[in-house]
Amino acid sequence: MECWFYEGNADERENSDFSGHRAGVPGRQFHEWSEEIKQYNSESLKKASQRKYDQAKAKYAELMKALKKAESKLEPALMPLRDQGLFIKYNLNAKAVAGLSDE
Repeated sequence: MECWFYEGNADERENSDFSGHRAGVPGRQFHEWSEEIKQYNSESLKKASQRKYDQAKAKYAELMKALKKAESKLEPALMPLRDQGLFIKYNLNAKAVAGLSDE
């Protein structure tokens, strides 16, 4: 069933595009930023950029922690929806097949 709430099991969702995006893109951005900080000639700009980097990285860690907490609360609500989706998917198919044999 192609639904936003039925995208594989928990292990698969952990490795989903969203999770990858969440971990990969910001990680690369932070790495690039930290490498560029080393390139400053001006010590004051270097310190200012490092301070902003540290603040942004701390805020990002906070946001990711909140996101994981929200995801963990969402999962129990999605379980019954997945069950209903599976039930409908296979039972409607069985009903359709049974209806074909009657014709």
